[in-house]
Amino acid sequence: MAESSSAFFQKLRPKFLDWEPPTEEEKALEVKARRDAKAAELQKVTALAQAREAERAALRKRRSEAKARAKKMARG
Repeated sequence: MAESSSAFFQKLRPKFLDWEPPTEEEKALEVKARRDAKAAELQKVTALAQAREAERAALRKRRSEAKARAKKMARG
């Protein structure tokens, strides 16, 4: 069965001609999605920084305790 010429030319029609600008609701959803993504990224970065700082603090504490033990052993 051969397709009609109108169907053939409809398939050839570029899709960008059917584009419609986003509605206000779609724009608002996009803004909210970007805001949520930014907040999630900030939370992730903050958590990583806190973990790194806690690790550094633990390392400083271990070093100071080791120095104190070494000093005590040197004296005693």
